[in-house]
Amino acid sequence: MARSNLIALASFRSQRGRRPVELPSSNNSSTILLTGGTRSEGANAKQSTPVGVINSDSNNEPSHGRLLPLGRFLLVYACLSLAVLLTALDQTVVACILPNISAEFGARDAPWIGTAYLLTQTTFSPLYGRLSDVFGRKILFLAAQAIFLVGTLLCALAPTSIVLILGRAIAGIGGAGLFSMVHICISDVVTLRKRGTYHGILSAINGAGSAIGPLVGSTFASTGKSGWRLAFYFQLPIVGIAGICTAIFLPQIGNADIRKLPNKLKALDYGGMFLFLAGSICFCLSLNFFVPPSVPFTSAKVLAPFLLSIALLTAFGFYESKIAKEPIVPMKIFRNMSVDLVFVLNFSFGYVFYGSLYYVPQFFQAVANESAFKSSLSLMPMVVMSILFSWASGLATSILGAYKWSLTIAFTLQLMGSALLVVFFTPTVAQATSIGVLVVLGIGFGCQMQNTLVACQSATRQKEVAMATGVRNFFRNIGGVVSLSISGAILHGSLPRRLDKAVGSSISDDVLDHIQNDPLAIYTLPDELTRFVPAIVDVYADVFRIIFLVFVPLSALAFVVVIVLPEYSLDRAHDGEPQKRLHSSTNPVYLWRLCWSGQAGPAIDYRLE
Repeated sequence: MARSNLIALASFRSQRGRRPVELPSSNNSSTILLTGGTRSEGANAKQSTPVGVINSDSNNEPSHGRLLPLGRFLLVYACLSLAVLLTALDQTVVACILPNISAEFGARDAPWIGTAYLLTQTTFSPLYGRLSDVFGRKILFLAAQAIFLVGTLLCALAPTSIVLILGRAIAGIGGAGLFSMVHICISDVVTLRKRGTYHGILSAINGAGSAIGPLVGSTFASTGKSGWRLAFYFQLPIVGIAGICTAIFLPQIGNADIRKLPNKLKALDYGGMFLFLAGSICFCLSLNFFVPPSVPFTSAKVLAPFLLSIALLTAFGFYESKIAKEPIVPMKIFRNMSVDLVFVLNFSFGYVFYGSLYYVPQFFQAVANESAFKSSLSLMPMVVMSILFSWASGLATSILGAYKWSLTIAFTLQLMGSALLVVFFTPTVAQATSIGVLVVLGIGFGCQMQNTLVACQSATRQKEVAMATGVRNFFRNIGGVVSLSISGAILHGSLPRRLDKAVGSSISDDVLDHIQNDPLAIYTLPDELTRFVPAIVDVYADVFRIIFLVFVPLSALAFVVVIVLPEYSLDRAHDGEPQKRLHSSTNPVYLWRLCWSGQAGPAIDYRLE
């Protein structure tokens, strides 16, 4: 009898270090294990250890951080990388073919082609996190790819600009899922400490896609008036390959029992989804309609959707916290101050990054007389540095087990780069100077791109990681929406008044309108008007300086936030509680110890409310 008890005790102890994580589902009565093809549910789970079970004991977790066998993991990672490359290519390729689209359908609706995608991508990002907890990661990822495929095909076949805009809006819904689900899936199959490395590689792939996108777009644009359609057809096989690989290789994570689908559909938070989507869309529309002085903020076209968005989002917060049984965005996420601070950092990053990506090339076109293609190449120092340092900082974060040092460097350089843009980007800026400024910005962007995600996930329970990741992406995207809207309002509001003051009535209104719509038209003015070129260039430089000036206070805010941001341990168990670090990695002595030992050092238990 005693012997049998000892055997049972030994068996129990041997299983403690290998018990599989119970991943979240919409119903607490059942649990789905991450397996290599075997699904175990609730009390009926098989006693044998399935392939690919997540080890929840931090002491026994693999040093490489992968929670799947190497071969399976590489196939899954290839699927995720393909999705990241696709979203990066899509946005930059479409930006390059807009002139061709305008030539076929007219320029009146052209701005909405980009806005429609960004609008739906931004508003749907937070929803994928919660929906993936309910329906499982694999189903949501495949659904996002299917939606993106339908939207892209609709764009390729579009007979009118309205159909094209509708297609871009549908593609944006799918794009939101591609971007969010990639990071959510990584958090499921990689330990917290090693996520920086794999997120960094994905960020580098994203940067590479953004870098080659203009080249691909320019190639399609040069094939003829309707060459822009080829840019959309080009994406279809990539989506198809990604979908097939996902269906075959991505393990099912979450409760995906098709028999429970009716109950899941009934339990969805439809009220919360409606309020959030309606409020977010109204907010984005109000910003896009704001074009002073012709459409001031006090106009009904701008003020009405803005006030409606405030009312709807306020109602959303009340509904989620007081009424919803299974809230799509639980308000308890916002009761975690560390996560709130990360959201602020992501908004600041989104504003400065997207503003730089869009308006720095325009500066080179208007002030330095560079073509659209050459101005895209002038942005390469920033893009290349962001790629390199995203990968390098992610790798260093995984090695050291700490991330705050990287974020501190990142937002210090973002603040410096923003200030340098204001000071040095003038009509007389030297090429070496512009490269140096963009290198500073690129390093800053690279060091924070994925480490803000690591900071968010380290302060969040594993079962809430998907929702927190979706909200984090929302704040990053909404920063971009606000940036493009505010910067566009500054450009279109200040430029006409300043041009009129600089040249008076010497240039006709038609010519001035042409200059405002196409900066390169400055350098094709008739000979009798060339004497006004320096004055017009100065006006453009002054307006861009105002746009870049807004980057500075937002970067300064982020710098202050990152100083007070708590740092959490990256060595907790996969399903363990967040642990606040005793010492910050921004402490030079402690950082040196980390570099010397490669160990994260002590941490204290810290449970969220």
